[in-house]
Amino acid sequence: TKSDSLLGLWIAMDDAENVNGCMWGVPEKDRKKSSFNFVRFNDKQAGFIGNNDTLDWKFDTKVSLAATKGSVVVFDGNFVHGSEANASGVSRYAYTIHFIDRAAGEWQADNLSLIHI
Repeated sequence: TKSDSLLGLWIAMDDAENVNGCMWGVPEKDRKKSSFNFVRFNDKQAGFIGNNDTLDWKFDTKVSLAATKGSVVVFDGNFVHGSEANASGVSRYAYTIHFIDRAAGEWQADNLSLIHI
């Protein structure tokens, strides 16, 4: 979503560690605000759209955000984050919730599922 009002919550339902693909983040000093978004193309594909000239994040500086079951990671819409594939056989379930101020902007149709509350 293009709105700067986005607030994200990532809630660990299992312990999430490097071995099972925990979330990682790029420190603020190593990123800049971009003009593109990560979107779902269909049920099996997702990717970046927009001006890729601004994709100059230093992914080699990413930091592990290992979390114990029940932990909550809170982040804004400009936080560069992701997770690696879980090839360990150890589960890593999590809930993700994103909030936006509808007065500040609309949720984009090609983003994840939208539920109006």
